[in-house]
Amino acid sequence: MRIIEVTAPAGHEDSIRAIAEKHGARDIWTNVDDDNSRCIVRLLVDRHKQQTIIDACQTLFGGTDTWRLVLIPVEGVVTAIPAAVAAQIESRPTFRKSASVTREELYLDMVEGGQLTSNYLLFVILSTIVAGIGLVTNSVAVIIGAMVIAPLLGPMLAFSFGSVLGDKAVIWRSGITLSIGLGLAIGLAALWAFLFGVDASGYELQARTLVGFDAFVLALASGAAAVLSISSGTASALVGVMVAVALLPPAVVCGFLLGLGNIDAAIKAATLLAVNLASVGFAAQIVFLYRGLRPRTLQEQKGARGVNMVTMAVWLFLIGALVVLIGFSEPYNFFGDALFRLGR
Repeated sequence: MRIIEVTAPAGHEDSIRAIAEKHGARDIWTNVDDDNSRCIVRLLVDRHKQQTIIDACQTLFGGTDTWRLVLIPVEGVVTAIPAAVAAQIESRPTFRKSASVTREELYLDMVEGGQLTSNYLLFVILSTIVAGIGLVTNSVAVIIGAMVIAPLLGPMLAFSFGSVLGDKAVIWRSGITLSIGLGLAIGLAALWAFLFGVDASGYELQARTLVGFDAFVLALASGAAAVLSISSGTASALVGVMVAVALLPPAVVCGFLLGLGNIDAAIKAATLLAVNLASVGFAAQIVFLYRGLRPRTLQEQKGARGVNMVTMAVWLFLIGALVVLIGFSEPYNFFGDALFRLGR
């Protein structure tokens, strides 16, 4: 549950109360300032109803700046529940596909994750160093440490979020942030290999040059799980997603191989990176839509529909092109021995 606190000019109490009652708020408190200039209405609501109430308040007050809405988390509620109400609650279906986190909360998180800041660049540098050491020493634990930092996942998810809302500013900003992060990681790794040399025969490094069908499945599932954990408010699951999706290690391997002048192997690592990026972006966008994320107004929804179709088409084209590319270049690794023999 959440408390929605609405501060507005006095006289709007009844309108806000009507919205709360219409959409099933559990409880309502109303206060008025001493000078009767403002009212403060607090609503206790279930998580799956808060977005509807927020949208209704935005519609009520329009584009004016005379009101404010604040979301306050609720750790617990102690109250006597009548037997009839308790039975009603128990009989409710437990499955809901609407997001537990509101669009406004997601917007703040996604925008922050897609911003190009000094901290972001520092995280990219540090995680590149950690991943590089893990790859060179074949240390799985160290590589996992770099995956947990996961600086590239933020702008990747922000890009899909902006696509769903049709917010071109978020799309461009997160796209630039992601591109700079990837360029920095690959460039730093290439400089490392060029200046100090790297043993490219290690298992962990070689593993990032092999791309099979499982890479698509893993990236699609990881991208979907990332958005599901964020939109449902269970961010603790995001750590596992960071480890699974692994955007940074293939970028570091690509840089290492470029620095060593091994272009063919670098292209294979870059292919794995492209598979992860395209699959995560596509899966994230699908789950955002499934969880009910939409712009608030009909006009915004119409504008977002076109952006959605374009980005979806781009993701599907990239995934299809990568499937064909990998399938023809490495049929044994990609399709398996049986399918390869069948095609001969």
